[in-house]
Amino acid sequence: MKSSIHKKILLLIFTFMIIYGSFSVVIAKETPVDNLEVVVKKQLIGRKIKPYEFIFVLEGTSELTKDVYEEIENDKYGLAKFSEIEFEDVGKYSYKIFELNTGDRKTRYDNKVYELEIDIKKLDGKLKRVVKLNGNTVDENKVVELKFISRTGKSIIRGNSKYK
Repeated sequence: MKSSIHKKILLLIFTFMIIYGSFSVVIAKETPVDNLEVVVKKQLIGRKIKPYEFIFVLEGTSELTKDVYEEIENDKYGLAKFSEIEFEDVGKYSYKIFELNTGDRKTRYDNKVYELEIDIKKLDGKLKRVVKLNGNTVDENKVVELKFISRTGKSIIRGNSKYK
């Protein structure tokens, strides 16, 4: 019902504009693509994780994302969330996400680097996105979850030296 009322109102406005000579064309902007959330789940083996103990980095690696650099820290549950990624234009948005080694000698940091690529395409007049993580297509949802695992509690031996 609401849709038919809107159509009638638009028809009246259009008719008025033609009769009185003030005609203009309004081009509607394309429907935007939903923002994407990137969430980190940190697991620490050896003891309970502390808030703000680990730092994670999201860094842009393509022309569209070259100015993006964000650092976040975990909460008391090991979770951390980057700012939502917004998409304004067609193109490839590429990022790398990794854990920052802050130098704790009792912690073996996860050296995994995730490569996140979001390809925004125009198909059938609408914007569509394809999300890939390390080259594999991710289910079409609004959240990408990444997991990092570290070990702690034991001294790490390097060469003939033992660090505590």
